[in-house]
Amino acid sequence: IYDRMSEDADKSSRNFPGGWNREHLWPKSFGVGNWGADYSDLHCLRPSSAVTNSARGNKPFGNCTARPEAFYGNAKGATCFMPPASVRGDIARCLFYMVVRYDGSEVGTADLVLTDCVCPQQFAMG
Repeated sequence: IYDRMSEDADKSSRNFPGGWNREHLWPKSFGVGNWGADYSDLHCLRPSSAVTNSARGNKPFGNCTARPEAFYGNAKGATCFMPPASVRGDIARCLFYMVVRYDGSEVGTADLVLTDCVCPQQFAMG
């Protein structure tokens, strides 16, 4: 999603170092665990280059004035990751969807929150 490039399906990072993998736009460490509906929700999973996905890690999205990272307008600071402008709307819609959809009432899900005060322990992401 961040690099806006095509990659062969057989070049996943499992089979091809530096290939592609799946990106959880809402990081697992911010409430989306390793199982449950929120973990596998296709609205929040995107293909990503393994290099860029690794650069983002579990950083929340933000306005970074730090160095460019990987390709196509991505930037990474010490505490945030800024995707290119062309995909920010898609990402924002995904994050709003996750907050509305997952309120912790289903088994294996958490009550996700969007905030300016990022706190992984409270499942709050900005």
